[in-house]
Amino acid sequence: MPVIQRELNPVVTTLQEPHWTPLKKYEAQLDKEVNEGRYKIISNQFHHVPTGGDKYMKRFLKTAKKYQQLSTNPVKLPSENRTKAQAGYWIESYATKVKNPQSVLPPDYTVNTQSGEDGTRPDVKVFYKNTEIAWLDITASNSRDHILEKAGQVWTNGKHTGFGFYTGEILYDSFEGVDFLEDETPPEENGDYNYKNAELMHTLRSQHEENQKASWHEVVTYISNRFNYIPKIHRGNLFRMIWQYAFGDSITIGQMDSLFIYMQFNNKMAFGIDKKRKSNNDADYVLSGDESDDGDDIKINSHNAVSAFVPNAAAGKVRVDTKNPKRLREAAEKMWLYRSATDALFDHADDDSYDSDEDDDLNTFSSSSELSKWKTKAGKKDFTLQQQGTVNKRLFGPDYFLVPKNPNTFKINLYKAQNKTGGFITGDLKLHQIQVLGKIHPSKEMTEVQLVDYHEAKYNHVKYYALTSKLVEHLDSLALPTALPHNPSKENILKSRMDEPYFIKSYTAKDETQPMMVHILDNEQFNTLGLVKETEKFSLIQSKESGKRYVKTADLIEYLRTWKIPFGGVKVQVANPITIPKGEPTQFDTYSIAAEDANDKVTYDLGKLQFLALEPINEGNQFTMIDTMENGYRYIKTIDLINYIQRFFKAYAGIKVVRTHMVMIPKLNGDCYFNLYLDSRTAKNSLNPDKRHNMKDDYLWAHPVIDNNNVLTHVQTRDKTWYYVRTQNLIDLSKSITPVSHQFAYTENREVLLEKAGQDSPISLFDGAINEVRKIDLKNYALVVLKAINPALSYTTVKAPDDNDYYYVKTSELIACMVRNHMDLNKLTIVPYNTQLPKTESENEKLFCYSGENDNTLLGYLSPKTADISIPFPMYTGLKSTAIFSGGKYYWVRTPDLIVYLEANQHDLNELDIHVQSPIPVPKIESEPDGEVDFYKSFNGPATRKVNLKNGGLRFPFKPNLSMGFTPIMLPDNSLGWVEVVALVTYLEKASVPYGGLGPTFFQFYDIPTTGGQVNLEMRRDKTTGNSFTVPIKTSNLKLIYDTVDYHNEWTMAVYNESIYWGKTEDLILYLKNIENSGIKVNQRPVPNQQPNNAPYALNHVRTSISLGNMSINDSLVGHDFGFGGTGSRLSITSNNDTIVDANGDDYTEPPAKKYQKLGGGARRDSTSSVVTDVVPWFLVKDFIETEIKNGKTMLEYLENNIINFDKKVVEQWGIYKQTIKDDLSNDYFLSFDQHLSSL
Repeated sequence: MPVIQRELNPVVTTLQEPHWTPLKKYEAQLDKEVNEGRYKIISNQFHHVPTGGDKYMKRFLKTAKKYQQLSTNPVKLPSENRTKAQAGYWIESYATKVKNPQSVLPPDYTVNTQSGEDGTRPDVKVFYKNTEIAWLDITASNSRDHILEKAGQVWTNGKHTGFGFYTGEILYDSFEGVDFLEDETPPEENGDYNYKNAELMHTLRSQHEENQKASWHEVVTYISNRFNYIPKIHRGNLFRMIWQYAFGDSITIGQMDSLFIYMQFNNKMAFGIDKKRKSNNDADYVLSGDESDDGDDIKINSHNAVSAFVPNAAAGKVRVDTKNPKRLREAAEKMWLYRSATDALFDHADDDSYDSDEDDDLNTFSSSSELSKWKTKAGKKDFTLQQQGTVNKRLFGPDYFLVPKNPNTFKINLYKAQNKTGGFITGDLKLHQIQVLGKIHPSKEMTEVQLVDYHEAKYNHVKYYALTSKLVEHLDSLALPTALPHNPSKENILKSRMDEPYFIKSYTAKDETQPMMVHILDNEQFNTLGLVKETEKFSLIQSKESGKRYVKTADLIEYLRTWKIPFGGVKVQVANPITIPKGEPTQFDTYSIAAEDANDKVTYDLGKLQFLALEPINEGNQFTMIDTMENGYRYIKTIDLINYIQRFFKAYAGIKVVRTHMVMIPKLNGDCYFNLYLDSRTAKNSLNPDKRHNMKDDYLWAHPVIDNNNVLTHVQTRDKTWYYVRTQNLIDLSKSITPVSHQFAYTENREVLLEKAGQDSPISLFDGAINEVRKIDLKNYALVVLKAINPALSYTTVKAPDDNDYYYVKTSELIACMVRNHMDLNKLTIVPYNTQLPKTESENEKLFCYSGENDNTLLGYLSPKTADISIPFPMYTGLKSTAIFSGGKYYWVRTPDLIVYLEANQHDLNELDIHVQSPIPVPKIESEPDGEVDFYKSFNGPATRKVNLKNGGLRFPFKPNLSMGFTPIMLPDNSLGWVEVVALVTYLEKASVPYGGLGPTFFQFYDIPTTGGQVNLEMRRDKTTGNSFTVPIKTSNLKLIYDTVDYHNEWTMAVYNESIYWGKTEDLILYLKNIENSGIKVNQRPVPNQQPNNAPYALNHVRTSISLGNMSINDSLVGHDFGFGGTGSRLSITSNNDTIVDANGDDYTEPPAKKYQKLGGGARRDSTSSVVTDVVPWFLVKDFIETEIKNGKTMLEYLENNIINFDKKVVEQWGIYKQTIKDDLSNDYFLSFDQHLSSL
């Protein structure tokens, strides 16, 4: 985040090295956090900062919310100075508690905040080993040097510590005003927020406020001077009458006083106003010179004041902001023009001929009636005022931008409405200035703007809409730099192909306060207009839609790095390229894209050519971008580059390489020195180390495996510099370190014979220069592993059995062979390079452990809830078993068991190294127009994005468990996540072919018992066609996908001859109904909503029609139809818009879909009819019908007495439905009608 560094103000500066440098580093960091806090406040971003219970931050937030509520809730506010002080306390807490500036301090330095001493309370105290070395105070720039006036002697004299002392001030710019607190809270902005423009808007807001005050001051001074001949005892009433004339409403003497305070007009006596304070709670006004207590004083403790700077005056601030002072001046000028009428009302003689007793009683003065008298005395004159009476509010958002004026005439239409209706005015951007109210989006037709300097009040500060294309045309004419390079290279910036839109901000000039555009790089084609230099803050780019624009170079490079080709094919000059030194001749493959491709590789010799690394060398990145100098930018495997760099005499060639899986060597309690050497050749002379490191003062980091055959070993210090240290010293230290987590392994030439592989397992052997010597097949050879196997290292030392010579093998190939062949891992020395298996809360889950794939000896089980289990190697989903590590020992678990465990616990699968073999594509359901569903990284986190099941290229990594809430899914980039099973099943069931053609091996099955009668099952491959066949259920070895047969569905999925078909539901029900304990439930699907507490509901004016198969139940009342649909289909309700009320009398008269949603049904409504289908709860239907039961009959009796048109099939169906209704009786939903009434 860019912040402007303010001036530091040191006072006592006797602190000595080595403490001076870390203290100044901390001071600079604290200064950065302080000014960031100020920027948070002036942009109103502070509302998004958690207070963490800090009382100062909570107090300021409470005050700020009062400012935001002024227009609707006038409240008493603190003074402006007090509000600024509260803001200062917020900044102090933000900088010292929310932020963490002490992170830049070395060990043994600590910080205390708000610790009192010697009658003062420094904001920050800095300690070195419990000794104070510095006091710092955070304050506004207007209060510079105020620590010199603080109590005690420390601020000016320091302390005697033996190290010296430091005191100083961290200054932030004082706030111009606090009006910005009235703005609404903006959306939270993260990252590189435009605080520079926020600062500009803050300044412009204060200037605007001062200009307003000056305009009012000028007008009031004009009235005072112009009418100075009128006795001041009456001049106040004259002002009130002018106000009435100008604005059509009255103003009290108290409001006048508040207005004068607001505009800083100090001569209120000129209007006959005097203020006397009679008590602490009451301020009275009297006419100048009238000191009597005759009751004509005006109490103001309840008046609506004009200025927010007066207590209880919040509403008045809005009032004065909307008044136009030019209108008041025009009214005064009219009064002057017809002053004979004015003089007739206000006697200007010095004698007592004018009887002002009535007018002295200000309570009875009426500005409207006096104005009417004045107009009568003036006769038939032109009393029309030309100036607008009200003014529009100028807006000052942190993301509002002033648009520079054009040096030439540039006409632009400003529309009142976004759709261009309601008319427009034409502005000239040479004469008039506008500001855009937010970022400019070239993809949008219109942009909201505001006139800011128009001479007519009715147009000035009004919001308008301008054509974005016209605005861009204007800005493009201003964006040409003064010195554009001759024939600059133009390179296309590739359009984004990310799943989410990629945005980039641009400016009219190299200035963040210039109008900002936001471009979607998915749609807009840009090209560069010159070399992109990382050292320059801005780069010039151009598009057809937006013309020439400046973008921040860091933003542009960040986008270019997202491509797999170097900088997206754009030439970029990086700020700090890393020189790769020439060494021994070494061949390396390079690639034009960040991927290993045999058809793309070009081999270079790093020993002969000078290369540059264009980004930090980090082992966590698979590839590193390099400049080949002769053939442009390419990628090289990072591990290859690191292995090359390691060979130099200078530790890692003097490059700050980042290695993964380093072991931290902790600090010790006592002195323990290590001699560190930058060059292995100078390490022979132990008397002249490059650094003498004391383990008491700081940590070291080392590789997890130390080879004691080497005299020297690499270590790394906190600043990422690599050194050599004597190996034996490190091993001796390792043996004494506790806990074990801080230890590292070391080898002692333990030779272990690796058993032969059970399948073809070719592997390459390399010499010491990592040149491939030959290939062998571990199916025929039993290698000897000489040293520990460390998965974090690229190569492992082995001995070949045929020549007893030593070689290197790639560690990844060796581990892959061991995993594929399920070797006994406990015979080997393997560095635990582990990925932790997520734990479970369930005590019942177990992972059964075996000694190997072909050895079915059960060793026991581990509980994932209590045991620390890790997966040390990649997990291959196609293998029978997977290696795990727990309690210092390796075991094998069956891979399907591990997959079931991962599915049940639904954590982030990307935290594990899972190699998915043969993933299954998600079928495309052509009848489904939109297959978008939520994608989750883990079940307990929020949805991170939307994915498209139909066209998103998604795959199933392994067979999902549809009984879970979520199931795994694989994205096109092979990353893993979860989708909801309900959403997946809803998508798949829309296929006419069962589950879009997924094979039966994809699901678990439920066997249909063979104990039923002779019933044939009608089956179809496609339920939308008429091609059917029948099979006998009893003898066809049929299986079901689900354990439930839902009689609301016409078809049910069944497996026959290893394929999935649709089976007729009514045939399955007929077969299963008389089988006890079949394991398959026959009922309707569970309703997601339970019966409401205030159910049952009543339905007015009901006509009921129930269909069971081809049976009908009818009632003669009028209104609604209820039914189970024909031939056992899903429940449907056809409804008009009659009134529905619940038991409490609440009206639910709405369209049918909304009715039944409110009643708990979650119904869906077809757009072409009034039919509400699928999911209306059965209990609602029961309750509705129950209200019509007469004579104490039960629901069952009511239904049975109304059945007509019996035939054999109908009777069979009715028996099923009747049994379901009887089952429901146990839930006490069906009461007799009398019981139902009594329950209400």
